[in-house]
Amino acid sequence: MSIRKEIGRSFTSSSFWMAVLLLLMCFSGYSLPEYWRCWMNPATRESIEYCPSALELSLGGIFFGGVILLFPYFSALCYAPNQIDEMRSGMTELIIIRCHLRRYAYHKMISAFLTTALAGGIAFSIHTLLCHCIALPYDIENYPAQEIGLWQEGILYPLSQGKYAIPMLAEIGLGLTLAAGCWSVIALSITPWIQDKVLIMVIPACIYELWNLNITRRIFGVSLPDPETWFNDAQTVTGNLNCALVYLILLLLAVVIYQVGLSRRYLHG
Repeated sequence: MSIRKEIGRSFTSSSFWMAVLLLLMCFSGYSLPEYWRCWMNPATRESIEYCPSALELSLGGIFFGGVILLFPYFSALCYAPNQIDEMRSGMTELIIIRCHLRRYAYHKMISAFLTTALAGGIAFSIHTLLCHCIALPYDIENYPAQEIGLWQEGILYPLSQGKYAIPMLAEIGLGLTLAAGCWSVIALSITPWIQDKVLIMVIPACIYELWNLNITRRIFGVSLPDPETWFNDAQTVTGNLNCALVYLILLLLAVVIYQVGLSRRYLHG
């Protein structure tokens, strides 16, 4: 089995494109109404520099829209349903017979991570390009009214000072794709235990929401960074590193859960 073939097979999957469409809808749920409101207002129609910039339209769906709320559903929908279809068809058992179970598990987890990261990158890139086609790029030197009030001590403020804030868009896009890949692996780890396409989306979403509610602080008195830290606005180096540590722990747990589930299901009946 090949990771490249596995990723290529995902492009023919309906769940992959449904996930891309879901994320695009979350992005456009903010950008399209904002753009429509601007152009329907006679006061701003003649002065486009007072309309939201391409940067604001590109990221508004994250900061103020539904991306953060539906992010775990998008990540789980992208790849994990294909694993359930493969298990139900009996192909998983045949593949494991031909290759070592550990090799199979690693290939699947890497494929899940890369496929979902690619889906997130496709949706983010398409939406960002569309926003730059319909709105002015972020240029506060020529259009001071476009300036976004970013925290000056955070990571994003100096990146926003680059040409059209492209470094800032690239950093947020990278963070979004990495987080999407992590949640896809978490969803994949559930599939050997539960062959239900609804539950493999609901369970990661519950973990995501409990983390977002900082459940560890309520139980253990330990505060964690938000799960969307990598692609939200108030980013710091320390916050990103702490978030990376939490994701690393979750990924290690997901690897163990997935391998134990596969072993229990296909080696020990």
